[in-house]
Amino acid sequence: MSVLDRYTGPEAERVRLACLKLAEEQGDADPSRWVEAANRDYRDVLYWAEYPHQARRGYTSDPAEQARLSTLDAAQYQAWLKRKKR
Repeated sequence: MSVLDRYTGPEAERVRLACLKLAEEQGDADPSRWVEAANRDYRDVLYWAEYPHQARRGYTSDPAEQARLSTLDAAQYQAWLKRKKR
């Protein structure tokens, strides 16, 4: 937890949660890398954690594809959150 406390910028709880999620996805118990990234620009960490399909796919001008990716991202994040609550 002391590593997460190194982030003191905007939306601290949300960003710290994103750092934990990204570390877990990388198979790493240490979120230091993500906290450092958040201190540079917290929006990057939120984007990578909360919108992974959109981040991997990149920009698309197709509204149907945007909606599909958005739905996938929301479902994936909610599933991760529910798993963490147990």
